[in-house]
Amino acid sequence: MLLHPSRRMAALRLALLAALLGALPAVYAQAFPAKPIRFIVAYPPGGATDIVARTITPGMSERLGQPVVIENIGGAAGRVGAQMTVRANPDGYTIVLMVVGSHLLRPHLETDLPFDTIKDFTPVTQIVETVLGIAANPALGPASLADMIEISKRNPGKLSYGTSGLGSETHLSMEQLDVLSGGRMVVIPYKGGGPAASDMIGGQIQLVAQPVATFINHVKSGKARMLAVFLNKRWEGMPDIPTVREAMPNFIKPAGGMGIWGPAGVPQAVVLRLQGAVAGTVQSRDISEKLRSAGLLPIGNTPAEFAEDIRSSAEVFQRLVKAAGIKPGKS
Repeated sequence: MLLHPSRRMAALRLALLAALLGALPAVYAQAFPAKPIRFIVAYPPGGATDIVARTITPGMSERLGQPVVIENIGGAAGRVGAQMTVRANPDGYTIVLMVVGSHLLRPHLETDLPFDTIKDFTPVTQIVETVLGIAANPALGPASLADMIEISKRNPGKLSYGTSGLGSETHLSMEQLDVLSGGRMVVIPYKGGGPAASDMIGGQIQLVAQPVATFINHVKSGKARMLAVFLNKRWEGMPDIPTVREAMPNFIKPAGGMGIWGPAGVPQAVVLRLQGAVAGTVQSRDISEKLRSAGLLPIGNTPAEFAEDIRSSAEVFQRLVKAAGIKPGKS
């Protein structure tokens, strides 16, 4: 059946409009960014997250053709910066750097959380994986990972380890190790990795479970003995040190390190543009070497890969928090 000319013209206009609307995301991505990008670091200046942000922003700016401007918004262990990101316009001009484990653990530790850690954010990429490890005082602690597991099983509660607070990624990793081995070690929470490492060297505790950057100098000087790393494969920085999974094949390593998110609803093409700038930067030789020397593994994975890691890690953290008997409270 032939359409009336006016109807044919209307149909043609609708088809043209649909084509134009369909092309808008690609056109927007090509134009993006047209102004500076606000890069929220959800922690105070001077810490590891701030250092990573300042290491990668020059390369991001070069690849995006616009300044990437860091804004440190500390408070409530990253919650304030996260909340400001949620409230931002989802146009790609506001992104946030957060510690992956801390962000995903929030729903299990805080009863008054004003946002959903999954639904209210757009994953961009994981910047780096933090190398987490276990170290011992050579005079007091176990001689190896296998020795540590055996002591914790034979003498439950004899070994104590320091870590950065209850519910931290390292605390929950050690709890998982206890569950899988059938042993029990006592957690001593600290406000930071430095004080925990100092007490381990001083003999107040036998072990620490921390980012290796907090105790690697003690290992090199012989004041500490490194027992294992929480990675899926051996760390190239110390290839003789085993992974926890070598002793416990069922050990699950959740996503860790630091990542970048935007508010919910950022156009996918824009997300890919941002991810490409981060990946190109962290995988460049000079930046990669800087990060690795600090005990950080460059990642720069795709948004889809990061989202899947977030989903699976959130499930792991939920089980670990329950197994550890940690109850949520107000922040």
